[in-house]
Amino acid sequence: MPMAWRNLWRNTRRTAITVLGMAFGILLSVIITGMSSGTYGEMIDYAAHLGSGHVSIEHNDYRDSPQAEHHVHTPPQLLDELRGTPGVRHVVSRVSAAGLLSTAHGNAGASILGIDPRREDTSTMPILEGETSDAAVGTLESGGVWLGVRLLENLELRRGNKVVLTFTDPNGEVVNRLARVTGVLETGAPSVDGGIAIMPLQDLRESLGYSEGDATYEVVLLDDHRKSASVAARLNARLDSPARALPWFVSQPELASFIAVDGSTGIVIQFIVLLLLSAGVFNAIFVSVIERRREFGILRAIGFSRAQIFRLVLAESAWLAALGIVVGALITVGPYLHLHEHGIDFSSMIQPGTEVSGVAMQPVLKVRLYPIQALRLVVVVVVATLIAGLAPAWSACKRTPAAVLRA
Repeated sequence: MPMAWRNLWRNTRRTAITVLGMAFGILLSVIITGMSSGTYGEMIDYAAHLGSGHVSIEHNDYRDSPQAEHHVHTPPQLLDELRGTPGVRHVVSRVSAAGLLSTAHGNAGASILGIDPRREDTSTMPILEGETSDAAVGTLESGGVWLGVRLLENLELRRGNKVVLTFTDPNGEVVNRLARVTGVLETGAPSVDGGIAIMPLQDLRESLGYSEGDATYEVVLLDDHRKSASVAARLNARLDSPARALPWFVSQPELASFIAVDGSTGIVIQFIVLLLLSAGVFNAIFVSVIERRREFGILRAIGFSRAQIFRLVLAESAWLAALGIVVGALITVGPYLHLHEHGIDFSSMIQPGTEVSGVAMQPVLKVRLYPIQALRLVVVVVVATLIAGLAPAWSACKRTPAAVLRA
């Protein structure tokens, strides 16, 4: 290893250029990976907060037939135990029903969502109403309803006006309920803002004839959406039929499909970056081997085995990988922290109201890199660099002393 280190610096300029190329390749890979993780993470979290969570406990038939009779009653002790589980941020009950909103100015269909204002706050439900979010949460009292901002405009309503909500209970009976508009919800997604109404959980339970503890789904919000599959699996082992636990990518298939397809583009870009990185390492090592052909012949003549020369050249590749990672980390940490805090403004490319599966795309994309992703990137760089050094190492070790000395 000391000999390999000294060999690297025989041509300082070439080594420096190679290391800097690797470092900028790492920087680019971190930004690309971080943008994907940050953007998709925000979309998943936003969808979870407005919908059924990172994990939802719901009736087995609800996804195929979202009717009022398909509700669940989860044991309170299981919910309390779940709330105390590390990594679980919130567990809240929600009731959902399709309904019709009627006013003197017209009618509009909406998805009616019942939430518990005692358990829900700004960390579980985004609010926009001209005052602080905490004050807006307090306005969701019995007899009140929040409407999406576009729905409010379409019905020509203002805060304080009354509206009639009509929906069907589990027995197929039509239920009417009078409510007063006490808040406005804005998500940035036109399809959601134009078709959502939120009312107190207990009011909706009473209207549908649900008992205390009944819910369309129990919403489980996690610190890390990547753990949703494991949490759902543990819950399914504890739940009795017809209840089941679903991770977000099952309850939000359209969003999951978009992320899977769009994420593949980022993988291709990263592959190209790493391919160029490997080509730079291969070029540096191969040129170095060609320049030192006579030296390798002499080493063979004084007793070095083919395996020792092969390991020597690979060790040089390993040193390049180590240097590239260290320098890459040094030049990456600053830009990463800045982009993690302030993001990249794509407002000129992402128009207001752009949405995917009911989730508004944010114009400022923040970078977020998970530790496992950083570790994976380091492993890939090391492996790619060593692979790039295989051919030069083989070329160096196969030379015989006689052939080299005759040249």
